[in-house]
Amino acid sequence: MRNWVAALVMVTFGAACLPPAAHSSTLLPEAGAVSAPLQAVSQASTLTLEAPAQAAAGKELVFSGGSHSSDVILTVRNTAGEILYFDTVKTSSNQYRSAITVPSAWASGSYEVSAASGGSRVTRPLTILASSPQHPNNPDTGSPGGSTGSPVQPGSPFPSPILPGQTGVSPDGAKVFLQVPGSQVSGVTKAVVSGDQMKSLIELWKQDAGSSSKKRMLELQLSAGAASANRVSLELPEGTAALLSGSGIPHLSITTPLAQLSMDTKVIQAFQTQVRGAMQIEVSKIETAAMPVLVKTVTGNRPVLDLSIRHEGGTVADFGGGTVKVSIPYSAAAGEARDALVVYHIAENGTLTAVPNGWLDSTNGMYTFAVKHFSIYGIGYNKQEFRDVSGWSQSYVTYLAARGLVQGYGADRFQPGSSMTRAEFLSVLARMSGDSLSIAGEQPFKDVNASHWYADIIHWASREGIALGKGPDTFKPHDLITREELVVMLGRYVRHIEYELPVPDAEGSLESFRDRSAISAWAQADVEQLQRAGMIQGTPGALFQPKAAASREEAAKLLALLLQGMSK
Repeated sequence: MRNWVAALVMVTFGAACLPPAAHSSTLLPEAGAVSAPLQAVSQASTLTLEAPAQAAAGKELVFSGGSHSSDVILTVRNTAGEILYFDTVKTSSNQYRSAITVPSAWASGSYEVSAASGGSRVTRPLTILASSPQHPNNPDTGSPGGSTGSPVQPGSPFPSPILPGQTGVSPDGAKVFLQVPGSQVSGVTKAVVSGDQMKSLIELWKQDAGSSSKKRMLELQLSAGAASANRVSLELPEGTAALLSGSGIPHLSITTPLAQLSMDTKVIQAFQTQVRGAMQIEVSKIETAAMPVLVKTVTGNRPVLDLSIRHEGGTVADFGGGTVKVSIPYSAAAGEARDALVVYHIAENGTLTAVPNGWLDSTNGMYTFAVKHFSIYGIGYNKQEFRDVSGWSQSYVTYLAARGLVQGYGADRFQPGSSMTRAEFLSVLARMSGDSLSIAGEQPFKDVNASHWYADIIHWASREGIALGKGPDTFKPHDLITREELVVMLGRYVRHIEYELPVPDAEGSLESFRDRSAISAWAQADVEQLQRAGMIQGTPGALFQPKAAASREEAAKLLALLLQGMSK
């Protein structure tokens, strides 16, 4: 364990920067009656399902049938295809049975009941009738009777009530989730997902993905009872890496009281090649008293967390080029500028390196940042004051300066309206990238001397296809960068880091610029892409002014928006 925090970590599990940047007409039966169940229908797969054709709110709804598989997944969907009930039922002597009380929140109308097992699926139509009168001493609680299932109440983010071990789909369709109960062991909250639970959860995701075009994430939610924990360990069973890698799941989210971790496809695929046996995903809170003076000065009383993924072979150190978004609960203190809050990677020797992205969302009270590896990360504060910056650009400049991506002139001036050179803009992109600038080989441009401060930066930009010369062998590093050149370099940088820009304005096009004919053909695609991403709007009068020199504050806005977008 890291040497300066080793005293804080007493429990072992398992067998074994750069600076940041800116800125979802049937006849009613008698009251209380439920119609007789349909006759079982045999399937070639031996899976059968018996369920009533009608059921009344507040009354018992029974599912039963036969299957040669050990588990049967039962679901109830509305006409929109949303899953309102989900249950995994164990078979006994090739038979299964489950029952729930129909919630009063289910509107009268048509539904579909389905059973899935062994690769087969059987469906039955179901009509929910209006609520029947309830005896005062026996109110309709809407609670389920199944062993693990629970109805999802429309309009709420999670099923209600939330039960340990419960699996379901959020009504907004954003996620398929499993509630995982935790227990205290030597001051650590430990939670374990069984192999059967993992298989059932992925099977539910596949069913739901097949009925919707949405790319839903898979989420494991550690029960809220662990809110007071200083360390959380979630164990996933052996074989999880193979299950996840072969499923096509786009995102895996781990939600704990200390942090939420959202892993993309590349991270999931990296598990397949690196993880041996079961793996433990751990989040530990680090107390400031154990930190070096520099760390304590920067982070203060703000959260500092140690993140790790352990398995029988050690730790997962390489995410295969993938990204994990980490969200930490945090509310800005009085007097704190949100743009000056920075997440730092804290090395074992106490060295601080600012993460070039990160964003505090005041609406949900979460600070989110994206990383390429796990380690110790802490929220710090680094407000830089410039007396010549105000108005629309202030937050963007504050964001970049806090992360060390841009600097001022002298003690307190930024010169926001001044122009930038081509070399100066590339230097910011290089710091954002985290790439090594120690590049072998001959410098491709005759007007860039190896002794110049920007020599390695331009060599890097040329090698990665981010910036080209202005001739066969000239770069013109001191030329002021034009607005279209800046946009093109930023577009190429986005592709270099394999980031997908959001498209909130899918209808945007170059037609909105009155001077669109002046935009060079080689720049048009990138200008349109950034416009559709909501990053550029042009100048007053609907002009883009492609050949005008870009100002420092204009560059700061684009860079800040890119890095903030990577954190959302």
